[in-house]
Amino acid sequence: MDSPPSAGETVTITPSSNDVTEGTVSAALTFDLSDYETPQFVTVTPGASGDDNDGDVAYTITNTVSSNVGGGNYDGETASSVSVTNANIDGVDVVTVSPSSGIFISEGNNQAITIAALGGPTADVTLT
Repeated sequence: MDSPPSAGETVTITPSSNDVTEGTVSAALTFDLSDYETPQFVTVTPGASGDDNDGDVAYTITNTVSSNVGGGNYDGETASSVSVTNANIDGVDVVTVSPSSGIFISEGNNQAITIAALGGPTADVTLT
């Protein structure tokens, strides 16, 4: 959040996947005046839709904003949706990302992230 909520206001941001067979998201995030500048994270867990390798499947994570204070700074606000893709890769059992949490990159900075494909891919693996 880039600005403080009103005094006494609790802001809840609830992420939701529009295709839970391809990916699920962690629980809602809550912010108030004491912690609105502290980053909180949404975990996206890729799913397996049960139809073997169904190719790369795009889906959307929407974010609903609610406020407990009518007329508060975040009452009626909206949050952007996030487009994601579940990339199914033949021969790959697991794709790991390190660090697995705490990935927060502020504007103008960088962070090293390691991505590994486990399980013996049969060809080059490309992740975007």
